Amino acid sequence: MPVREINLMEIEKAALAYSEATDRLRSLTDALQETLAAEKRAMLKPIRAAAQQAKERRGALAALVDIARHLFGKPRTLIFHSIKVGLQKGRGGITWDDSEHVVRRIEAVFGEEAESYLHITKRPNKEALEGLAVAELKRLGCQIEESGDQVLVRPVAGDVETIVNRLLADAPEEG
Repeated sequence: MPVREINLMEIEKAALAYSEATDRLRSLTDALQETLAAEKRAMLKPIRAAAQQAKERRGALAALVDIARHLFGKPRTLIFHSIKVGLQKGRGGITWDDSEHVVRRIEAVFGEEAESYLHITKRPNKEALEGLAVAELKRLGCQIEESGDQVLVRPVAGDVETIVNRLLADAPEEG
């Protein structure tokens, strides 16, 4: 089957059609974002008020349970209106103010065994590796991405595709 000749006018027309489609998509997503932002602004004050009220009521409930500890021997917890109340064994925890100081102390106290008490994160430094020769990179197990000419089709401005993909991924299937 012979390959048909394509001229720049055809490509320009297809680019115009694609540009019009992405402009329409952008205007729709912009309108949606504006609507969501307005709704968020409208709901923020009542949400904050509800959160404050919930915090206060939780505190009042916790104070009542604390005063009435004797009511929670067996069972130690009860559920009222989907709210579990009572007593539970405290889990305790470890905290510190200065991570670097604690790391230095662990290294000083435990020496070579310090690594078992520390999270050590190692990952390849891509910027440094880019300076190596291709043969050296292959020896390290790195793959070289195609550096030749590749087809590019992407709107120049904005992140419409990201927004649309996120919307479509979150949207329920229409039947």
